[in-house]
Amino acid sequence: MVSALNFTGKVGSQLVVRVVIQGSAPFDYFNIQVDPASPCCVQALSPVSVDLNGTVLPGPISESICIRGTATTTNTTCASWAPNSHEAVQVIASGGTTSGPATSGLLFTITYDILARTTDTNLLFENNVTPLGHSCACVHILDSKGNNLPENLEISIFENFLFGDVNGDCVVNVVDLALVALAFDSTSSSSNWNPSADVNNDGVVNLLDLTLVGLNLGKICT
Repeated sequence: MVSALNFTGKVGSQLVVRVVIQGSAPFDYFNIQVDPASPCCVQALSPVSVDLNGTVLPGPISESICIRGTATTTNTTCASWAPNSHEAVQVIASGGTTSGPATSGLLFTITYDILARTTDTNLLFENNVTPLGHSCACVHILDSKGNNLPENLEISIFENFLFGDVNGDCVVNVVDLALVALAFDSTSSSSNWNPSADVNNDGVVNLLDLTLVGLNLGKICT
């Protein structure tokens, strides 16, 4: 089970993630839970839809989709933990058996709203999730006889923190320099304090922060 290694995007836009499978034995069912693991107290991504169009699983397909603990398909019961996760998606689908012996292709796509800046939101395949956290990574892929197929998981990373991008618009320019200047010589107790202007996170906005923005002028999110 693999996805692209790195994703990036601008706050206020959307991110489309393709979940694909490579080199699998033939299967006719999958049960996959994807849950971005953001840093503490930051929800960077919010799932809004799941699309099985183009899936490698042959039709007709029976699907069950839960987004943030809410069923988006009929006759669907979401896992008991799901209402406690604001980022989780669970997709269950069954259909005809894929052609083998090494099946590769798209399983489904997830569209996320990008809510906040982050440096390291992992996109994980999860199971047994509780309000206390995650206990293991698990994906269920079954063959036509109901046997679980072994799959190797690859974790992807969503990162949209651009060094020197003080206002989070995915470009480093004179606006960012101006924001640092407005917060110059400030600390967390100052009335003009702007934590985003403290580029190196040393607790004070000073010449070093201006220099760091200047060194990154013209850079954009990739």
